Amino acid sequence: MYSLLDCLGRRKETRIMNFKEFYALAQEYLEINAFAFACQSSLETGNWTSKLWREAFNGAGIKAGKSWTGAVYVVVSPEQLSSGKIIQQSSVFRKYPDPDTFIRDYAAKIKRSYPLCVQRRDNFIGVFDGLVSGPFKWATDQKYFGKLLSMAIKKAPEIFGASAPGKLQTALDYAINLDMLSQANIAIAINLIRRL
Repeated sequence: MYSLLDCLGRRKETRIMNFKEFYALAQEYLEINAFAFACQSSLETGNWTSKLWREAFNGAGIKAGKSWTGAVYVVVSPEQLSSGKIIQQSSVFRKYPDPDTFIRDYAAKIKRSYPLCVQRRDNFIGVFDGLVSGPFKWATDQKYFGKLLSMAIKKAPEIFGASAPGKLQTALDYAINLDMLSQANIAIAINLIRRL
């Protein structure tokens, strides 16, 4: 497991990180919701076991666009087209030297391209909706919101302890009351949280 010093980039070995360790690192960046980000990274990396994490410290599948001047990592992965068809596609991802550099770049990307996530950073469910409802879509997977919320439900006890069910319900009520969710995502969230 990583120690906090390892995660700050002082060591380069790639070992599997755990949710609490990643959450602690994410809390350093006030422009993002640390819990939402930890859930997204856990989902994207298979709990920090993916090759993209182990070999590139890319914990959210951030692709290397034309403006990226850093190192890259190439992966062949499934992509879902708007028609629903899934194809195999070669993708070029950003490669980071350490977890902290990745988290700093992620926070900058959110601030730059996901205004709904920034506006809703006090509510992890609102952030999940912002990743799929804003001007840019984080993933092509049409079930991404439900997958993020399912991860939050699974991981909430690690961070919030016995109060996790109440925290999830309060977050959902807050997101609905402040009109942070699309109608489709309200239905998904109610269905998932009702099962608790």
